[in-house]
Amino acid sequence: MAEIKQYYIKMKGRQIKVSKEVFKECEHYRRKERTQKEAGQAHGLMSVDAFDTESLSGMERLYDPTAPSTEDLVLKRLDIERLSTALKTLPQREFEVIQAIFFDGKSERCFSRETGIPQRTINYRKHKALDKLKKFLEE
Repeated sequence: MAEIKQYYIKMKGRQIKVSKEVFKECEHYRRKERTQKEAGQAHGLMSVDAFDTESLSGMERLYDPTAPSTEDLVLKRLDIERLSTALKTLPQREFEVIQAIFFDGKSERCFSRETGIPQRTINYRKHKALDKLKKFLEE
């Protein structure tokens, strides 16, 4: 007569009898966890649990009080969206000046040389565009 194999998993210090399918699934996840842990250790990564103390969890110890709040991040994102909308209202020539100077980090002189547009014209377009953006954002 064929012997029926029994499967057990250890949970909270106790051996619990389980089906073959449950046993295989548990072993699969244990191998996966072990592989991830070994890979993390090989790359110098640590679990948050490694920072636990008797009085504080690792998450509490890793909290950064200087990090911006969720509120601040949302407000900043809203400001960025408003600025993006405002930029779309600019005429193409003014938008190109703003793009080059503020987003690409070019000087007026450099942009003038690249485009052949006089620097005074670029300066005028920049101030005109900034005035329009300011009015749009104040509304």
